[in-house]
Order: sequence, then C-alpha cells, then structure tokens
Amino acid sequence: MEFRKSRAMVLAGIALVILVQFSAAAAAANPDVDTLLRIKSYILDPLNKLESWKIESSQASAAPCSWLGITCDPRRKAQDRSNSSSTSPGTSVIIAIDLSSSNLSGTISPEIGSLGALQSLNLAHNNFTGPIPPSLAQCSSLKHLNLSDNALSEKIPAVLFTGLTQLETVDFWINSLTGTIPREVGYSPRLEHLDLGGNYLEGSIPAELFNLSSLRYLTLAGNSLVGSIPEEISKLQRLEWIYLGYNQLNGSIPRGIGSLRDSLLHLDLVFNDLSGPIPGDSIANLSRLEYLFLYTNRLSGEIPASLGRLRRLISLDLSNNTLSGAIPGSLADIPTLEIVNLFQNNLSGPVPVSFSAMPRLRTLALWRNGLSGTVDPRLGTASNLTAVDLSTNALSGLIPPALCANGGLFKLILFDNAFEGPIPDGIARCASLKRVRIQNNRLTGNVPGSLALLEELYFLDMSNNRLSGSIAGLNWSCPSLQILSLQQNSIEGEIPASIFQLPALVELQLGANEFRGEIPATIGEAQLLTELDLSGNHLSGGIPSQIGHCSRLVSIDLSENMFTGFIPASLGHISTLSTLDLSRNLLEGGIPATLASMQSLEFLNISENRLSGAFPSSGALSAIVNSSSLAGNELCSTTRQLGLPTCRSLTSATYALSWILGVGLCLCVAAALAYLVLLFLNRRRRHVRPQLEEDLKAWHLVLFHKLRLNGEEIVSSSSSSSSDVFAASDQGGNVFSVKRFLRSSGLGSDSELMRRMEAVSRLRHENVAKVLGICTGKESAMVLFQHLPQGSLASVLFPGEKPDAGALGWNERYDICLGTARGLAFLHSRPERILHGSLSPHSVFLDVSSRPKLLVEFATLEGHCCYLAPELSHSKILTEKTDVYAFGITVLELLTGKQASKNKSGGRIADWIERCIVEKGWQAGDQILDVSTAGHSPLVDAEMMRVVKIALCCTKPSPAERPAMAQVVKLLENARQSLPRLVQMMEV
Repeated sequence: MEFRKSRAMVLAGIALVILVQFSAAAAAANPDVDTLLRIKSYILDPLNKLESWKIESSQASAAPCSWLGITCDPRRKAQDRSNSSSTSPGTSVIIAIDLSSSNLSGTISPEIGSLGALQSLNLAHNNFTGPIPPSLAQCSSLKHLNLSDNALSEKIPAVLFTGLTQLETVDFWINSLTGTIPREVGYSPRLEHLDLGGNYLEGSIPAELFNLSSLRYLTLAGNSLVGSIPEEISKLQRLEWIYLGYNQLNGSIPRGIGSLRDSLLHLDLVFNDLSGPIPGDSIANLSRLEYLFLYTNRLSGEIPASLGRLRRLISLDLSNNTLSGAIPGSLADIPTLEIVNLFQNNLSGPVPVSFSAMPRLRTLALWRNGLSGTVDPRLGTASNLTAVDLSTNALSGLIPPALCANGGLFKLILFDNAFEGPIPDGIARCASLKRVRIQNNRLTGNVPGSLALLEELYFLDMSNNRLSGSIAGLNWSCPSLQILSLQQNSIEGEIPASIFQLPALVELQLGANEFRGEIPATIGEAQLLTELDLSGNHLSGGIPSQIGHCSRLVSIDLSENMFTGFIPASLGHISTLSTLDLSRNLLEGGIPATLASMQSLEFLNISENRLSGAFPSSGALSAIVNSSSLAGNELCSTTRQLGLPTCRSLTSATYALSWILGVGLCLCVAAALAYLVLLFLNRRRRHVRPQLEEDLKAWHLVLFHKLRLNGEEIVSSSSSSSSDVFAASDQGGNVFSVKRFLRSSGLGSDSELMRRMEAVSRLRHENVAKVLGICTGKESAMVLFQHLPQGSLASVLFPGEKPDAGALGWNERYDICLGTARGLAFLHSRPERILHGSLSPHSVFLDVSSRPKLLVEFATLEGHCCYLAPELSHSKILTEKTDVYAFGITVLELLTGKQASKNKSGGRIADWIERCIVEKGWQAGDQILDVSTAGHSPLVDAEMMRVVKIALCCTKPSPAERPAMAQVVKLLENARQSLPRLVQMMEV
C-alpha cells in the first residue's frame, strides 16, 4: 500500500514538472499566456467562465487565442504558428478582450498593462471592484475601453487620457468612481464616445473636455456635477448625443448649443437646476434633433414657438418646470412628433386646435397646468394616440369623442377639470383602454354598458361627477378590472351581482349615490377585494354573512344606509380588516364576540344604530373607539372609560335593596377600620389614588401639533390594544396613528427623547411621516404620527407572516425603494444629522397612494437584529452607514418577498442571494425575485436585478464599502434610465 502511494506521488511530481516546463515553454513562446494567467489570478469566477484559460498540450499552438473572450491579431497569430520564434519576447498578439456579462468579480489586475497590442477591452456588466489600474495607460494601442456596469471605485486615472492617444471609446457608466473629471480628458484627440455617467463625480465640467473635436457621444449624467454648462460646448461640432441629466448643474442653457445644427440628435439636460428661458432661436437651429429632454429644472418663460422648426423631433419633454404662457400651436408643424410632455408647469390657454392634425402623436401629457377652454373634438382622428393626460387643469366642454379613433388608446386621464356631457361612445367602446380616470368633472348621463365589457381595463374612476341612471342591468365582465370607483354621483337602482364576480376586483367604491336594495350575496366571491365603500346610499336588508368570505378586506364602509338585522359574526373572521364603519344604519342586537376578539381592527364606528347590550370590556375594541363612535345606541359598559352607562343586570327594586344593604355594610366596615385608617394616615401624607391614576402620573404627553387630546386617552387606548401600531382619534375626531415601544437603556432619558423627537417633528419631506407627539412612561413610550391607512410595509409584505406582496407590482416596489432612499438621504443631509437607527419594513409606512413614509422614532441598537449592521456587534455606535445597511436589507426583502430573519440560508439574506448569483450568475432572477413580479418581462427582471445589485452594495460587511444614501438615490434613479421614459409613464 505504501509503495503504491509513493509511486503515485512520484508520477504526480513528474507530471507537475512536465506541466510547469510546458507552461513555461508556452509562456516563452507567447508572453501573453503568462500575463493572462496572472490577470486571471485577480478574478473571482464562480461560474468558471474562464475555464479555457489554461494550457493544455492539445491547445499549445492556439493558446491563448482560443481562450474565451480573447481575440488575436490574425497576421501575427499565423506568423507565430509558422515560426514561434518570429515574435520577439514581450510582443503581444492579443488585440481584444471581451469578458462582458460573465458574472466576474474581484479586481482588474495591473498586469493588463503588459498587453501592448491590446486595442479593445470590454469588462462591462460584471461586478469588478477596486480602482481602474493606471497601468492601462501602457496599452498604447487601446481604442475601446468599456468598464461599464461594475462597482469600480476611486478616481479616474488621468494618465489614461495622456497615455492612450488612440482612444475612441471610454465607457465607465454605472460604477462608484469619485473625484472630478480629469482635465486630461481633453488630450484624447480621437475620442468619439465618452460615458462617465452613473458615478459619484463632483466638481464642474472641465473646459478641456470641449477640445475633443471628434466627440460624438457625451454622457455625464447621474453624478454630482455643479456649475454651469460652458458655452464652449459649441466647439464639439460632431456631437450627436448630449446627456448631462441628474446632476446639480445651474445657470442657463448655453445658446452656443445651437451651433451643433448639423450633428446633434439627442439633447438631455434633465433633473438639474437650470433656470432662465429656453433659448428657442438657438435650439431651433438643431435641424437634426430628434429628442429634446429638459424636464425637472427651473426653466421659465414661454415655450418658444420657434421649436416648431425642429422638423425631425420625435419626443419633446419640458415637464416639471415653471414655464408659462400658451402652448404654441407651431409644435403641430413637426411632422415626426410622437411624444409631447408639458405637464407640471404654469401653462395657460387652450390645448391648441392644431394638435388634432399631428399625424404621429401618441402621447399627450399636459396635466397640472392652468389650461382652459374646450378641447377640439377632432383630437385623435389624425393620430394614433396611446396616452392622453389632461388632468388637473380647468378644461371644459365635451370629452373629445375621437381620442380612440385609431384603436390604440390605453391611458385616458382627465380628472380635476370641468368636462361635461355624457361619456362618448367612442371612449366607452375603446377595447384598448387599460386605465381611465375621469373623476372630479361634471359628466352627466348613464354609465355606458360597453365600459363594463372592456377586457383590458384595470382602473376605472368616474367618481364625483353627475352621472345618473341605473347600472343594475349591466353585465360587468371586465376580467382585468382591479379598481372601480363610481362614488359621489347620482346612480340609482340595485348593485348588480356581477360586479362582485369580477375576478381581479381589489377596490370597489360606490359611496354617495342613490343605490337601493340589498347587497348581493355574490359579495362572497370577491376574493381579492381589499376596500369596499357602499356608504351614503339607500341600501337595505341585512349585511350578508358572505362578506366574511372576502378574506383580504382591509376597509369596509357601509355607513349612512338603511341596513337592518344583526352585525354578522363573519366580519370578525376577516383577519386583515383594519377599518369598519357601520354607522348611521338600523342595525340591532349586540356586538359579536368574533368582532370583539379581532386584533387587526384599528378603526370602528357603529354610532347611530339600534345596538344594545354590553360593549366588550376585554379585547382590542375599547382601544380603538371613543364615545362618538358608539353614540346613538343602547350599549352599556362594565367600565366608565367609554362614556357608556353602566350595565345593570338586576331589577330596579332589587338593585335599590342591594344598594342599601351594601351601604350599611360599608358603614360598619368603615367604623371598624377607622382606627387603622388613622394609623395609615400618620404614615402616609397623601391619599392612595386608584391604580389608573397612579399609572397616568408616570406618563408624560408632549404634542408637537394641535390635537385635542390628553394623556389618559392615549394610555387607555394603548393598554387595551394588543398591537404595537394602532389608530386613535382626538376629541375632534382627527384620526392619527400610534406606535408603542418598550423603554430600555437604549432609549435614553426623557429629555434626550424630547429633543430628538422635537427635531423630528419639524421635518417636512414627502417620504417622512409627520410626527405629532410623544408620550413617555417608565416602561414604554409611544410616538403619535400622521395616520397612514395602508399600514407598514411589513404588514403588506408579510401579513400573518406569510409573504403576500403580489399586490405590489414592479412600479410600486421601485417607487417604495426610491422613496425610502430619498427619505433616508434627506435625514442624513440635515444640519442636525438625523440618523434613523431602526429602519426596517416595520418603520416604513404607506399612504393611500402607496407612497413610502419613514417613521423616525427612537434610534436604538435593539429590535430586529437582522437589520443591524455587523459592526454594531462591537462598536455600538449608530452611523449613517448602519442606516444604509438596514436600507439594503429592507430592499432585498421587498424584491424577494422573503423575511430577512427567515431566509433559506439560515443566515443573512444577502449571503443567500450572493450564493444564488454565484450558482446562476445575474440571470438568477427566477430564483431570487418574488415570483409575483419576476418573469413578467426580461426588461423588468433586468431592472429588478440592478436594484438587487445596489442593495447588495448597501449590505457590504465593511462600512467603508457601502455608498452614502445620496449616492444610493442616484444609483436607483440610474437603474431605470435604460427604459424609455414613455414606457415608465405607460406602466402606471
């Protein structure tokens, strides 16, 4: 046995020596072999993509030209095969390396500078980290350098531009590069394509850049550049594409840009701080311009009529500025114009009649302006409209009947105007419609029956109009309809049974109409229904018990009707129910026991009915009601907290006798104990109050906003609520939310809490919840904040600890990611440097529009351990980077639909995701992403995986490797910039 082992070791040694000698010989014949193997040693290759990068006897003559991603000079390669000694040592035959999208990581080896003949290097769409090696400048033949979509950091080596005089392409899009744009960039006379977007570059645009006379493509978007756009841009006479958006550039649009008349195709200056008027006469000279994007700046003045001279323009977006005056009708002179986005400005006057003659118009978005007058009825006849949004203006007259004349309209948004008359038949029969919002107008007539048959329609809001007639005879069979709102009209008759049989129905709002009759028993078939509003009608009969089958209901409003009978016990079986309003009906009987034991309920109003019996003193109900929500009934209570009369089970005579005997007995006992009382009084100078009063003395309520409230009401609500987050209301009926915490050493003193929360109460940001007050006790504390009816993100993602985020599409999830990031970046940018400290899905709440709002509470090291950064296990110091880590974990939960504390790996959710990526590469979306959202389209999956990549950067073990939240915001914004803006608009 020992002999066999010795023999095997000898043979292995001989083989190793032969391999080393063979490798050395091969390397001597071609030094590129040794260079590539050294480069490989710096690379992490989980999918073994570089398996071919090795020397085998059968491939010796071809190495390394047969290796993956390697291209050799065919002339030199043929020469080497015929005579390997013909190439002098140190001479490279490799002219191109393409390892893009190979799931590689690690760093770029400085050895790459040894490849002197290299003309093209493409490492895009990987996860390389570290700096760009300055040794690349030794590749003097390099023409094309693409390192985009990685995680490269540090400054851009200036030597690249001084040493690589042959450069034609430099693409560093989406990395983590810092510093300023090197002035040496102007020393690359052949440079045609320069993309430095999606990084963290600062400073101004160097004037030397405009020496690049060959430049065709310039992208500096998604950085933190400041200063103005130099007039010297006019020197780039071959420039076809300018993308400087998502920076902090200020000043005016340079007039010299008009000198690029013969070259410029795409001008994009969005999301900056540009001001002043649009230089119309200058831009109008750009005869080849196809895309003009100037949205989200501070541009003012009128839209120049001269823009009508841009006869090749395809898309015009001037939205979200402060432009004023009328919309120039000359825009209709552009025969190629497809997209017109002028929303969120101060424009006035009518929609130009000339727009009706635009042959290629597809998207017309003019919302949130001051437009008035009527809209030409021919709008849509000459074009193929797909999206029309004229909402939030002062438009009047009839809805143009021809908007869907060519059968492509799928988005019609006209709310908040003064449109009148009936809904046009051409609209009601438009089979392509998906989203219709025409609420808050003056529309009259019946609800067209053809609307109820549209197969693509998923959102229909016609509320707050003057519609009348009955919908009882309509056969509602829209298979995609999710949201139906007809409230605040004059619709009468019965509610059709078919409405509850819509398979996708999520929200149904029929309140404030003239409906009569009973609720159809088919209501139990609405399995996806989350919101039901039938209030303010004339509905009668009993509330059907089948309503309890709607297991996803969150809000029910049946108030102000004529319902009779008992409150169905089945309501208490809806585990998701948060709001229940049965007020102003004719209901009788008592409160069902099932309702009394509900844990999810946050709001209950049963006032003005004929209910009787004892209101439950135990359970959660007493914490969410007050005297006004119970008034107008014959209810009683065993306590006096709710303002109800005390329940009495004895007859009056028996009760009187019992009272007399009780009083007599009390007097006897009092006399017998008098002596003991005197002794106690000598030892205690104050009277012992009831326990509730003692508890109240330990609580301190501070209100930062005007509420009619005292500490007793908050404490009593909290003591009877089993949930850490519950709704409450003040004496004026104002609803707010309360979140309760256990006091611990981490919370600090009362004065520290007050100082922090007072600072938080002054914060104003669309993604930060408004804090209204704080109530502190010895063992716990409570934060009062604005009422956010959808609850926390955790309750949406993990209701009952079962992932159920299917209602959140990719758009909603992305908006939640971006909104949360913006809220956190806002906190970190404050002069007082506010840290969140306890970010998780439990502290992100959603408003009625699913917009995220951070509840900034008490920054502690306790709570959900899976959101705590690794360094907190020893440093115990909260920092901005610990917030970034918690954000990353929260995003991963949002995208995967899995709880961080219960992921498959048993460890960090980030570790599990990274293992999946190691196994399958960046195509692991089907394994990682929430199945309810992933797989809908390759584009959506790719975007979601980009956000996964950003989240993984946030969860790096080392704080220094994590980006700042301001950088995260830019990364998230860049993650969707690959999509045409039109597609993003149409998805809403």
